[in-house]
Amino acid sequence: EGGCDGGGGGGALVITGHESGDLCAWNALNASLVHQQPTAHHDEATALCLCNDGHCVASGGADGRVRLWTSTLTPLTTYNLAHSWSAHATLGGQRLSSSVTA
Repeated sequence: EGGCDGGGGGGALVITGHESGDLCAWNALNASLVHQQPTAHHDEATALCLCNDGHCVASGGADGRVRLWTSTLTPLTTYNLAHSWSAHATLGGQRLSSSVTA
């Protein structure tokens, strides 16, 4: 899990990303959940950034997507950055396989 603090330095909003792929926006003053975006990513949310003005959020996930959100976690756009391929080889009659995501 990870998080970021924003709101132009006022610290009023904290965004957290979770292993489930969920994103949450919290009121930093009273620790209440303000907004939630379930399964914002199909895998773990691994990176978060709240814009300096506190009006937008960027999130990255292990699913290879970078997503932009409003501060209320309404989706703005999605960039699919994952490139996947499979390589197959045989050794001594046994097939060896691997999948790579970059």
